[in-house]
Amino acid sequence: MNTNKGGLSRGDLNDPNNLYNQQGQVGDQSKYSFKASGSYIGPWALTFSGAFLYNNGYPYQSTYSVTRSVYPGLTRASQTVYLTERGVERFPNVAMLDLRISRPIKLAASSRLTPQFEVFNIANSSAITAYTVAVGSKYLYPSQILGPRMVRFGFYFEF
Repeated sequence: MNTNKGGLSRGDLNDPNNLYNQQGQVGDQSKYSFKASGSYIGPWALTFSGAFLYNNGYPYQSTYSVTRSVYPGLTRASQTVYLTERGVERFPNVAMLDLRISRPIKLAASSRLTPQFEVFNIANSSAITAYTVAVGSKYLYPSQILGPRMVRFGFYFEF
């Protein structure tokens, strides 16, 4: 597995709080990723195509905001501390399947109309893609999920 690891820049590097847990994975990388797609032209020129995507969850870091009410000796109004190295905590895995059915209809010598029917996220996966990472009353509360199942009817015209 090839991952980018290193130090992450977090503002003033003279502040030792910014150096705490600043080593870790750089960027949004999945440990494992798989994508397969293909198409098949069936009878009556019906075209069936699909794509399957699987990603291991992206990394995130939990944080804690220290204020003067928590630590009265703090010289700043607040200080955010990273609780883990980036890459230790990960979002849930994402799996998604998309399908399309289309059929070209020849209109003239050089033009054709192709109606299509598409379904995205056919299993209606609601994998969490973002959390509230700050420790508090909403800690690890989902703030974003994978888009819902969508159905699209359309066509394109070639001339």
